[in-house]
Amino acid sequence: MLTNIMYVTIHVTDQDRALEFYTDGLGLEKRLDIPGPDGRFLTVGVPDGTVRILNLANEIVLPTVPTADESCCCT
Repeated sequence: MLTNIMYVTIHVTDQDRALEFYTDGLGLEKRLDIPGPDGRFLTVGVPDGTVRILNLANEIVLPTVPTADESCCCT
């Protein structure tokens, strides 16, 4: 049975913008902000709460919509 959640990971394209949204917009507090060789480790959480939201920088690649020529159609 699940008894505790420590981190929830959310991939974001802009960590500074995400930090502003979670702190100024939602009222969460910054917990950790550690730069490292593989990127920035940034977490936010509810004041006095135990769950942390981990904001990982990640380039989001959106799927492309196939054109009519690329679609698989029955002929």
